[in-house]
Amino acid sequence: MDAITVQEKLEGIVVEVREKGKKALNKISEFFGVKESPLQFKMTIQNSLEKTEHTIAKIDAFGAGMREAEGKAANARRKCE
Repeated sequence: MDAITVQEKLEGIVVEVREKGKKALNKISEFFGVKESPLQFKMTIQNSLEKTEHTIAKIDAFGAGMREAEGKAANARRKCE
């Protein structure tokens, strides 16, 4: 056997072990009823990230509005002087 054949066989074994491991973990999580919790946790985090990004966008918009208002106020003071 040459090195390439051995490496290919080892890679195949690793892939097969990973697939069997995933199947086993899925069966165990279904049996104990814990599969939904990680999925719910993932959804909660995704929702939180979306809300955070929305809040950051609102804060940025508020900051831009405040800078614009500050500029207009400064211009109005200059015109009144």
